[in-house]
Order: sequence, then C-alpha cells, then structure tokens
Amino acid sequence: MGDERKLTGAERLALRRLKVLEETWPESLWIFAAGGDLHVMRTTTDGHHAVTDEGSVDQNALVESFEIDADGGDW
Repeated sequence: MGDERKLTGAERLALRRLKVLEETWPESLWIFAAGGDLHVMRTTTDGHHAVTDEGSVDQNALVESFEIDADGGDW
C-alpha cells in the first residue's frame, strides 16, 4: 500500500491466496503472531481468544505453527 515497488508474481499469488483465506476463515480459529512466526489458535467455546488466568495466550489452544515471518506489534 505505502511501498511503491512493483510486486513480483510470487508476491501477487501469495496476496491472492491470503484474500481467499480471509473469505473462508472459520470463526473458530484465530492467528497469533509471536516469536517471529504465525500460530493458528482455536477459540474458546464462547468464541473468544484463549488466554490463561495470567492473561497470556493459552498454548493449549495451539492448532498449528507456520514459519512465516510475523511481528505481533501494533502500528
């Protein structure tokens, strides 16, 4: 969006695949970025992000991890 470099074919393909994923993503899963990777987590039975009593993400809700470069920071 802010970067004016042209996208490569592989970058355009990855973005199209993410758009399809966005459109079909189940509400029972959410993505957590931590440790430089993406982690797919299951929501609780009431649809919330699973956290421990201390307020950190509950690692027992982990479904799968992906070595896709990620940062959990905010704008």
